[in-house]
Amino acid sequence: MLDKDMKEHIFTAKELVINQLIQKAYSVKSPGLLYGKMGIALSLFDYGRHMGCAVFSDLGDELTDGILDDVECKTGFDFATGLPGIAWGIEYLAQQGYVECDTNQVCAEIDRRMERLCVHRLNDLSLETGLEGLLHYLLARLQGALSQSGNIPFSADFLQEVQFTINNIEESHLSDSLNKLADAFHALMHIGSKNIYIPDISSFIVVQSFPEDVETAPLGLRKGLAGWLYKDI
Repeated sequence: MLDKDMKEHIFTAKELVINQLIQKAYSVKSPGLLYGKMGIALSLFDYGRHMGCAVFSDLGDELTDGILDDVECKTGFDFATGLPGIAWGIEYLAQQGYVECDTNQVCAEIDRRMERLCVHRLNDLSLETGLEGLLHYLLARLQGALSQSGNIPFSADFLQEVQFTINNIEESHLSDSLNKLADAFHALMHIGSKNIYIPDISSFIVVQSFPEDVETAPLGLRKGLAGWLYKDI
């Protein structure tokens, strides 16, 4: 039975959110960054560091291990739910010092499959399913590779195709965010600049207010509870 103090405890909004993430994260089907397990894992890592509590980081670690074990050929090429977002999450963890690993090795299969993408046919410029998301992935991976070993994980032909695609976008179609990513990609490719791209989760979050019903709210990073948790980190 619950003692008197437990019965009278009124849970804070943050406690309610954490409880939902812990209870339901393992049953989330999507492994992806913006709406799936990877985004939830990153939020737990960051929250654990913020609170000085290793329990949350351990949960994030378990989720990440499961994601890498379960990534299959059917996982798509979009940043929101697919391979590039997962690789971005791995780079974020490594560059933030949450894990120690050779990201070229961990992401080798993802990188190999991403190189099959016909970038010059990519008419979608969006973050979730288009070029903007692809550039976030490439910049995070290139930044990580240059910092760790200097070995670029992509072929010159693939990177040239990306640059060609960027150069052929009509200026009127370039959003501010995409323009900044394009400039960063150019700097990495032609100047060899390091530390020009810093993985930033906050730029992916669009959730604004606390949900009316926590138990039925989406869990993901972009529009769900994992993203809401960042409001106070």
